[in-house]
Amino acid sequence: MRIVKNPVAPTLLKQCLCVCLALAPTAVQADIFKWIDQNGRTHYSDRPAPPSKDVTEELEAALCDQECQDNVKTQQQYRQQSQRERQQSETKRRAELESAIRSSKQQQAIHDAKIRQEQLKAEKLLKSESARSPSDHSRKP
Repeated sequence: MRIVKNPVAPTLLKQCLCVCLALAPTAVQADIFKWIDQNGRTHYSDRPAPPSKDVTEELEAALCDQECQDNVKTQQQYRQQSQRERQQSETKRRAELESAIRSSKQQQAIHDAKIRQEQLKAEKLLKSESARSPSDHSRKP
């Protein structure tokens, strides 16, 4: 028995093999996503990870337009201005109260000095009257 080799078969086989190898990567080409969930478990999928609440909040904050940011800045500035005005008002009121206390103390000191002068006059008058009284009694029979 004689085996006859077909010269076309190896060439055809090589061509089919090349075509299959060339098409294989395109058939399985897909994106693979890897993420770790909140529980620390690792996931692999052909779809991206679902957005978590933290990511959603970050996205919303990032998407806040300039007007929103301006409003926040304006509110902060308003609070700071109000706080400065309150502090200035308190400082002014404290200064007014301290001034009123000093004035009251000065007026009290003046009043006390006048009273002390009146007391001294009254004591001198009493001494002079008591000094006259014994001599007046001695002259009367």
